[in-house]
Amino acid sequence: MGQEIHVTLRFNLANGKVGRNEIAQMRGVSVATINRHREHIRRKLKITNSDTNLMTYLQSGFWTKDKED
Repeated sequence: MGQEIHVTLRFNLANGKVGRNEIAQMRGVSVATINRHREHIRRKLKITNSDTNLMTYLQSGFWTKDKED
């Protein structure tokens, strides 16, 4: 999950103003690849079909607590 988290956290660059298109350009991949990484993260964290914001969830630290259980 390391690369997927890395891709998602990059969204928070420049105070969250960097979008998927910019991330895709920086990484040299398509926007679809960025979206796929985000979906994989959501699935692994069991927050699919949820109104939970992915960045908010990752920044909250809840995902590290889930990992420890």
